[in-house]
Amino acid sequence: MNPDETTLFRFELSNRGNATESLRLELQGVNREWATLAPPTSFDLRKGGNRTVVVAVHPPPNTPATVSADLFLVAQSEEAPYRYVSVEGP
Repeated sequence: MNPDETTLFRFELSNRGNATESLRLELQGVNREWATLAPPTSFDLRKGGNRTVVVAVHPPPNTPATVSADLFLVAQSEEAPYRYVSVEGP
């Protein structure tokens, strides 16, 4: 990524469970402030359903080449916060 340029990352969420899942998405990590998660960040994902999520990362101008963002997209169940949710992406 280049400073002062936006790069988009697409992730595909899939519900392979037996029921609709209420999910909440969040970004965590180093230089988290560079990233934006396209709303909505909370939604229901029906059984067998898929949803594309886009994360935009925009390093500030004059960011040194040695500085990077180490980000995590966290998808968490609203009903069972400790349930594992799989996210596939780049």
